[in-house]
Amino acid sequence: MQTQPGLRSRTGAGTGDLGGRVAVITGASGGIGAATACRLAAEGATVVLVARRGEVIEESARALRGAGRSALAVTADVTSADGLARAVDVITEQAGAPDLLVNNAGVMYPGPLHEMRLDEWRRMLDVNVLGLLQTTGAFLRPLLASARAGRQVDVVNVSSIAGTRDFSPEYAVYNASKAAVSAVSRSLRGELGPQGIRVTDIQPGLVSTGLGEQTTRTESRESIAGLFERHQALEPDELADVIAYVVSRPPHVGMPQLVVAPVTQ
Repeated sequence: MQTQPGLRSRTGAGTGDLGGRVAVITGASGGIGAATACRLAAEGATVVLVARRGEVIEESARALRGAGRSALAVTADVTSADGLARAVDVITEQAGAPDLLVNNAGVMYPGPLHEMRLDEWRRMLDVNVLGLLQTTGAFLRPLLASARAGRQVDVVNVSSIAGTRDFSPEYAVYNASKAAVSAVSRSLRGELGPQGIRVTDIQPGLVSTGLGEQTTRTESRESIAGLFERHQALEPDELADVIAYVVSRPPHVGMPQLVVAPVTQ
């Protein structure tokens, strides 16, 4: 587990709307996660980049610190409950109690059901669903403590339009995993809202990330390439803008669900 020693958040620190907040972003080694970390840091938050690829997030955190931002890198796998528990301890000790969690870690392996790609199915469910549940559960105690202390607290779950509308028939398990994220978000809103925690389910459409490159299936790669030919994909920075907007609203303003997609999709 990689950390940056001696980092502590300070109430009122930073120059943006999020000064004094401590934001944990999973899947922060690239794509939406990395862009969100940069954007929230620019808004004054202390950002904690969490991912399996420790060397990548440490380099990103170092670059943010070099630009005068407050950033910490913590290597952890969202599928490991023990690893997440250790991450919570490190983050709370070095950055303070988090008040903003962005559940962004996710994987996508397309393929028709008859191919029975069981290892890929398990991986998607482990990361996209159980990983999100484990991460939220692990951070719940410090998030609730922050809420009881009178701080604004947000949980943002990055889902997908694949979970709530018709999508490619070769994405059945991925679609199911993202439908689960949206269902979990609705339930958590009812559970955590009365305790002072806002929950937002963000459903992106086509985004220029490396998500589609995870599959080794040639037909799927060609299909994904076709999507990029038909639609002008969103950039990760554009999703980061949306997340920054959501978590900077006044405390009484909730945005339970947002769909952000290319106009043509």
